[in-house]
Formats: sequence, structure tokens, C-alpha cells
Amino acid sequence: MSSKGLVQQDKKRRSLFVRKELSQINKKSFYYDTTIPLDLRINRQRFYLNQSLKNQYAVRIQNRCILSGRSSSVSKFFKLTRMKFKNLANDGLIPGIKKSSW
Repeated sequence: MSSKGLVQQDKKRRSLFVRKELSQINKKSFYYDTTIPLDLRINRQRFYLNQSLKNQYAVRIQNRCILSGRSSSVSKFFKLTRMKFKNLANDGLIPGIKKSSW
């Protein structure tokens, strides 16, 4: 799969996570509520786990470079790989960043 396809897939996972996050919190709170009988909590948890999609979990989200789609050595703040960050910083295209020398 091309890097562009991987970036699109990651965007899809992120949007699915955002849509399903509130319902996931609701399901977890039901499971950890000790006022409800244990067998009812376990049965409901099994029911929802069988229905859930694996791409709706936060673990599936991966940081990717917004320019190249590369997944390793991505800065969380700039969302760029170290190589793209260096090139853009040397060209002066990132405001507030300049090469230091002493």
C-alpha cells in the first residue's frame, strides 16, 4: 500500500475513534459499576465486544508525517519526520525555527 493510502487509512481510524469514544466510555463505566450484578455486566461486555470494530480503538492510531506518510521518527508537535523537519527548517519555511550555531 502506498504512503498516501496509509495516511488516508489513519485519518479514517482517527475519525472513527472520535465518533465512538463517548460510547466506549459509557460501556466501560457500565462494566466497572459495582452496583450492577457481575453476570449482567459480563454478558453485556461480551455483547459489545463482539459488535465493536477493531479500528475504533485508540491503539490502532499511528502518528504519520503529513507530507511523506512515514511512520517512524515523527514529531508530535509538528507532525513531520525528522528529515522533512530539517529540510523545511533549513529553507526557513517553519516560522520561529532557525538553525543554531555557536
